[in-house]
Amino acid sequence: MSSGARVRIAVIGLGFGASFAELYRLHPDVAEVGLCDANPKQLDRFDSARFRRHSDFAEVLSGKQYDAVHICLPVTQHTEPVLQALRAGKHVACAVPMAHTLEDLERIIAEQERTGLNYMMMETIVYGREYFYAKHLKAENTLGQIQFLRGCHSQDLEPYNPLWRGLPPMWYMTHAVAPLLDILDTQAVSTSCVGSGVMREELATQYGNPYPIETAIFTLKNTPVKAEVTRTLFETAPYGGEAFDVFGEHGTFSTIGLHEPRLTTIAPLTRTGEARKITAQDLPSIPFRPDLLPEPLRPHASGGHGGSHPHLANEFVRSIVERRQPYIHARRAANWCAPGICAHASAMRGGEKVSIPNF
Repeated sequence: MSSGARVRIAVIGLGFGASFAELYRLHPDVAEVGLCDANPKQLDRFDSARFRRHSDFAEVLSGKQYDAVHICLPVTQHTEPVLQALRAGKHVACAVPMAHTLEDLERIIAEQERTGLNYMMMETIVYGREYFYAKHLKAENTLGQIQFLRGCHSQDLEPYNPLWRGLPPMWYMTHAVAPLLDILDTQAVSTSCVGSGVMREELATQYGNPYPIETAIFTLKNTPVKAEVTRTLFETAPYGGEAFDVFGEHGTFSTIGLHEPRLTTIAPLTRTGEARKITAQDLPSIPFRPDLLPEPLRPHASGGHGGSHPHLANEFVRSIVERRQPYIHARRAANWCAPGICAHASAMRGGEKVSIPNF
């Protein structure tokens, strides 16, 4: 597409993808929105006068009808559609994770760089209101020196698509690790991970994964700070959803297991041996940052994974219009997915330390 032209985009998969359709339609830099799903009932939910509808992904990729696609297919079915779309000359946004093997991460990076097209992994938590606020606290030095990071993502995915059943927890952990790596602008270089609990045999069969829960410690590049991530997927009462904690010398910002985010601060040390005042403040009114969005999307700023959906859609569209790589480009996406792949490998080796490649 020419510089400054409006984008024509198709959303692939109208389960999770349905929440992005109207956001793209309202975006001032989008000229046309197509929707694609093999299930006609999914397509029938949308007005054909507002959206062009397709039942065949190949039809979307053929010709020059669209400039970009946003892929929201089941969790283990991302790699090949992404590669097909790039080869067809389309910019690509894709739900997490980028891939489940290091080799597939490399394949996507290679194809993106060969084509020069945009690839964006649509990681929600780093565009959610809690993470926006954590970055604000860091920028204002409210937290002081960051000392430790913790991420958690807790779900029960057994009732959903059969492809989920028995999935290794760390294969789907970007929501827990992305804010930790991003807030320090770093990468994970090694991990030791352990599996915990007992999973029913019918769940363990599909992926050969015996663990309903996995917990990893990550060593990070160019910092003494360590990060801990726990992921639960099955056979466990879920708590906390997608959450993270940032522990600082002056303040700690917490979201794990809490109804509202909390900022805990400690007063400066005035005299050795003297108790320091500790104050905990719940933060129910953290802003959703509509000011960062184009006017038509601002009424939707509170919707979808902590308000992340309109910000994700806007970043993908603007990166194409401005002819630049998106923030969560292919190499950054790989550096947020590789830790989980390597962590599960560590768990399957009894917690053995595993090096994580740098993409």
